[in-house]
Amino acid sequence: MRNNVIWNAIDWYDTGIGIVNTRGAVVVHNTVVSDADHTNRFFSSLDYRFPLTRVEIQNNLVRRITRRGDAQGSLLANLEDPPIGFFVDAPAADLHLTVDATAAIDASPTRTGKARHRWSTALARQTPT
Repeated sequence: MRNNVIWNAIDWYDTGIGIVNTRGAVVVHNTVVSDADHTNRFFSSLDYRFPLTRVEIQNNLVRRITRRGDAQGSLLANLEDPPIGFFVDAPAADLHLTVDATAAIDASPTRTGKARHRWSTALARQTPT
């Protein structure tokens, strides 16, 4: 699963991406976020669970990653709980990164360990001056 963008603004939203009883799944370069008013204590941007699950989770920008039910996963270079200010206008579904999102821009290795853009600087919008 690659390059998905999910914005939550509804009450009692449970999971953005769920990996269940899946072997060999690769979940990379996804953005799953929500505003504070609609994020309950159960919300998980990315959830992997059950004993048969084996997943690689890398370079995702999410509120929270949860592991349940003896699932196994390899997690690398995920950024959890980014400030809403990282996004141009998240409530209007504009999840382009702002130039202030330096922790997310060009900050991640690839699966081979070589430098690669996590979220391209081309997606970061410049504010006119």
